[in-house]
Amino acid sequence: KYILDGSSSVFEYKERIPFNQNPKVLNPEQQFVASANQLITDTTTYPYYVGYDFISPERAIRINEKLNVMTRIKYENIRELQNDVLGVHAREALRKLLNGLDTTQLKGDSQKVYQILKKWNYLYQSDSQGATCFEIWFSEFRIALWQDELGYIPNYPN
Repeated sequence: KYILDGSSSVFEYKERIPFNQNPKVLNPEQQFVASANQLITDTTTYPYYVGYDFISPERAIRINEKLNVMTRIKYENIRELQNDVLGVHAREALRKLLNGLDTTQLKGDSQKVYQILKKWNYLYQSDSQGATCFEIWFSEFRIALWQDELGYIPNYPN
């Protein structure tokens, strides 16, 4: 996370996680393990620091959703899973955001964007107007939500 002085042993790890306490899973109930570089431990109960810069969990959520309904998995199923572009975050947030709008105030381009978002299927396809509109709107929403409290910072909390 930080640049440290490599010439001094002061900055070396003081201890390592005991092997028997490394994060692990054995015979999980869902019969598979899936990871998409998300945080894999519960930081409220796991006593060791495992890092700070993890990918948000949406991709792992989607992988788990798909794997939970697959049976007799074949190569084609995995290829389909790899190419899945459904945005879990958009699926979770968009309806709430749209429901919070006073649509009587929308005119012109704002009304057009509203209609695009209302019809969007949450798929991040290369030609998706809905995906583009949502990403721009949510980015501006995050700035509006956090900037008055934190000022400008490059990465607002998720």
